[in-house]
Amino acid sequence: MGLDSYQWGELTPGMTLQPKGWVLTRDLTARTAGAQWLAMDPTSGTEVLLYFPPLSVVEDDVLFDEWQRRSSRLVSKSVPLFQQVVEVVIKGVKWPFAVIEAVDGLDLNHFRLSLENRTIPISQLKGWLESVSVALDRAHEDKQFHGRLTPESLVLNRGGEIRILH
Repeated sequence: MGLDSYQWGELTPGMTLQPKGWVLTRDLTARTAGAQWLAMDPTSGTEVLLYFPPLSVVEDDVLFDEWQRRSSRLVSKSVPLFQQVVEVVIKGVKWPFAVIEAVDGLDLNHFRLSLENRTIPISQLKGWLESVSVALDRAHEDKQFHGRLTPESLVLNRGGEIRILH
């Protein structure tokens, strides 16, 4: 990777990234290591997340190879409830990145705070956590990685389904 060209700080809203022409719309970097942008996929007209790994990963050949291997593996394997990694873009681009499904909804912490008494009923939590446990078992059987599980990494989509973010 040509590190002199790896400056994702240069990314700006409205910028178009090749090879497919994703248009950056909003910087979500504050929530993650590396850079994360909301973008519009011109072929489907849907929003996606573009994740750019941190420079420390990109400049270390072993770490970058591992990031590329693990991310590419997620493209070929879909586990129910997990946010889908759609594509990994490395060749012919200034910045390597992963294209990830955008999950529109509230994380469990924000959902809890939106409730009048700020408490999620145990019966509701039980159903969600049972679904999450089944999805995690399947992901672990498939040797898939995921980030730390926190209320912020569990999102209720607009249909009320719980989703696990990578």
